Amino acid sequence: MDRREMMTAVAATAGTAFLPQISAARDRSKEGIQFDYEAIVVGGGPAGLSAALVLGRCCRKVLVCDAGEHRNRTSPSVHSFFSRDGISPSELLKIGRDQLKPYDVAFHQCRIVSARQLDKGFQVRADSGKSFTASKLILATGVKDDLPHINGLAELWGAGVYHCPYCHGWEVRGKPWAYMADQKLAVEWGIELKGWTDSLTYCSGGSSSLTNAERERLRQHGIGIREQAIERVTGEGGKIRGIDFSDGGVLDVDAFFIRAPMIPRSSLAKQLGCKLVFVPGVFSDTAETDPYGATSVAGVYVVGDASVGAPQVATAVTDGAMAAIMLNKSLFQEAPAHSSK
Repeated sequence: MDRREMMTAVAATAGTAFLPQISAARDRSKEGIQFDYEAIVVGGGPAGLSAALVLGRCCRKVLVCDAGEHRNRTSPSVHSFFSRDGISPSELLKIGRDQLKPYDVAFHQCRIVSARQLDKGFQVRADSGKSFTASKLILATGVKDDLPHINGLAELWGAGVYHCPYCHGWEVRGKPWAYMADQKLAVEWGIELKGWTDSLTYCSGGSSSLTNAERERLRQHGIGIREQAIERVTGEGGKIRGIDFSDGGVLDVDAFFIRAPMIPRSSLAKQLGCKLVFVPGVFSDTAETDPYGATSVAGVYVVGDASVGAPQVATAVTDGAMAAIMLNKSLFQEAPAHSSK
């Protein structure tokens, strides 16, 4: 199903069942059961706030739990997000929270440390000791980048060391870049990065298994190759300055792009028994979802960076909205007597 077909399906009438998870949920009537909330959103980043906004506007009672550990918190700005290009991550989230004030959406500043499935719903427990119940869960818990252990790299993450050229490439366009990625992505990603700069070097980080054909393709595209181990990444004033190699060589760069594996920031999907997927060098223990964020566990949705998809703010916002719409549809199926508040 392509995106246009997906949006058409979501826009259909609320009484139509699209997904197996939703059809199965129809037989699990929750009449007479009292939950604290109709939906709990774990994670208050762009995906979580987007989901909460849609659900709030659907007259649903929602709780957002957020620990404040957002992936882009070290980045100076958000880019490629329509109408908000260049805004700081913190300001974007502030606007998002402010716009939720008219709705029945509550916030709890906490880390959700456990989740379990009840007979007909879910319970989550916070590090504060409090527990909350809901009919549905949306996990927007994000990921952590498993960065290489290189001196100085983590300190410059988001300030010269980046993961996404679509988010940060424009600001350093035309300047010297380096990049580091698994060998199988060295050529493909390098060719893509050349769209922003003519000065590009592939760093293997040590021994490389590049084939002769791959080396030749990199050279054909004007991409340099450095296969020495990296001793450190240097910077000054919050900006990257260069890469120091084990043989004493130095590469001056204004940007260093890293394709690091992403690991879930939370184990909640695993705790709940969601089917997980593993893509070597890319994702590990990530919940498998359908196009709407629904997992193999009925009533649990995973959205944003925590799901398998493009890790960008714009796509995270879409993920959250789509899952919220489908969640709302499933609640109508289970409780047709729902009325607006």
